[in-house]
This record gives sequence, C-alpha cells and structure tokens, in this order.
Amino acid sequence: MRYTLESMDPYLSGVKEWPVIKELRRSIPDSLQLLIGVNVRATSVRWLLDNEGHLNQCRYFLLEGQGGGLTGEGYALFSRWHQGQSHVRLVQVAICDHKVKSTSTRDECMHGWHKSHCTKCGLDMSVDSSG
Repeated sequence: MRYTLESMDPYLSGVKEWPVIKELRRSIPDSLQLLIGVNVRATSVRWLLDNEGHLNQCRYFLLEGQGGGLTGEGYALFSRWHQGQSHVRLVQVAICDHKVKSTSTRDECMHGWHKSHCTKCGLDMSVDSSG
C-alpha cells in the first residue's frame, strides 16, 4: 500500500479530519527550521476554516519515505491575519500512527534490504540501506 496526493486529498482539502494531529508549540523560526530539515513535498496554499470559523492559509509539507513515496504524514503550517497581527501555527498530521513490523530474513538484512510494513494501514515501509 502507498499513499498518493490523490488518496490524501480528502484530508488535505479539509473534507476528512486527520486521525492524528499533534500541536507543535514552536516559534516561527524554529518551525521553518524544522521544515527545512526533513524530506518533504510541499503542497500549494489552501484556504481552510479553523474551529473558530476563521479563514486560514494552509500549506502542507508531506513526508516522503525512501524512494519518494508519501508516508501519509506531514506538517501543516496555518497562517492568518487577525486584528492586525499574524497568527502562525504548525501541527503534525498523519493518516496513521504507524507501527512498523519487519518481515526481512537475517540474510536480507545483512545485505541492506529491510522489508517492513505498517501493521495498522499496510504501508510498505521497506528500506534499502545497501547504497
């Protein structure tokens, strides 16, 4: 199983609620530094309503696994102007709180091939460390 932008669109567009949401309390520079330091795919800006009915700009930074496939996880950066001030918030979002199970043999591991998948959603989380 693999996640694609199409399969994640209901979450990205606000049609479906993200099953896993973790509020990250960071300053703006710290938030940007975090986003620079991870392997992500940025989405275009979207306009979403928050729980208080305020319109927010939102840009998602989706995590990629080895080989560039999406993992169903990422960060959402929300920003809005309210009463002359900028309000920015960063949250970590995920479709699944992955639980990894290795299915590699000892011989495969010794040659750098680590087969694994998520036991909850079935995502292929294999890693090739031979390179």
